[in-house]
Amino acid sequence: MATVHVRDIQRWLRASGHIDTEPGPDGMFLEIRFDEEGEQAVADEEMRNRIITAESAQGSVVISFDDSGLLRAIDIS
Repeated sequence: MATVHVRDIQRWLRASGHIDTEPGPDGMFLEIRFDEEGEQAVADEEMRNRIITAESAQGSVVISFDDSGLLRAIDIS
């Protein structure tokens, strides 16, 4: 298992030209997507179309699931 901190992802994306991935005067937005085309995994009925949000002093996180109950995205802002 690999461990990557969000700050490392932000730094890599910023180095490749994505200026809104780090906190700054224009704010920050980072989305990690899991909805790859191809083979579909088994759906989780309990998580279908569900959105989970969490707030902290550093910002907020939105975890969204698609209509099959698969993890679609994690939005960090």
